[in-house]
Amino acid sequence: MVSERTVIKFVDAEKTKDAKRRVPCLTVLEGSSVGKVFRIEKTSVLIGRSNDVDIVLAEEGVSRKHARIDTHEDSYSLTDLGSTNGTLVNGIAVEQVALHDGDKLMIGDVLLGFALQDAMDVEYQEKLRTMAQKDGLTNVFNRRYFIETLRRETNYALRMRQSLTCIMFDIDHFKKVNDQYGHQAGDTVLREIAKNLSEGLRAYDLLARYGGEEFIILLRGTALDNALIFAERIRKKAESLNIVFGGQHTSITISVGVSTLNPDYPMEAEDLIKEADRYLYEAKKRGRNMVCSVRNQGN
Repeated sequence: MVSERTVIKFVDAEKTKDAKRRVPCLTVLEGSSVGKVFRIEKTSVLIGRSNDVDIVLAEEGVSRKHARIDTHEDSYSLTDLGSTNGTLVNGIAVEQVALHDGDKLMIGDVLLGFALQDAMDVEYQEKLRTMAQKDGLTNVFNRRYFIETLRRETNYALRMRQSLTCIMFDIDHFKKVNDQYGHQAGDTVLREIAKNLSEGLRAYDLLARYGGEEFIILLRGTALDNALIFAERIRKKAESLNIVFGGQHTSITISVGVSTLNPDYPMEAEDLIKEADRYLYEAKKRGRNMVCSVRNQGN
């Protein structure tokens, strides 16, 4: 007689519940951030270009506060907030409408898909996107993503006659850190700089590692006077850092170059970067640990 063995599988109920949980999401289908997924995690979610909304779409045609998604007991609705260019759902202009799984939303020049997605799938998509956009060591944005964003923002700022500023900085005498303490110490310095100098940024500003010990910041809607104040603030903050690795302490300084878009003299994104880099070199030439721009280039 052949005996049968009963196999009992033990299942973690909480993990099973989370795996099956479906969350409402907006996924960018067309626009500069294709593939980006926004979770709808609040009962009322504001969408727009402003820095004080829940979902920021820094794209042409998007109003500062463009639309709102509301979560009800078992349904979702979309309301246009009097936007300049309107809101379309499945190609039809709407003021207020119920949202259904699979609907396509056009907000400004951004096409988004509304869907109820598996929570684990969303997390996986977010990880893939982060890996493509972020610098692996410092966890700030990488050079490629920065340049793509700057090109889009430059075109928009010129059309709207708005201010746009690039701040480029690098760590003074960084080679000495590597030579004296080793490359792991250098990595620690880069991580600490990225972490501490990103804390003062607004939600719609952008910090990226441009290469080696060089970083670059994009400040939207910021004219030269305010940009110089910000640049001096991060210079002082870097100077005050006490970085520890292997029980040893070190301090660093940074040199900073600032360039600002002038709507009266159209520039390409690459021109802004070149100008910021030129002023960074000027700061190095003058003795380091300083900020240089068009304001003090002749001093």
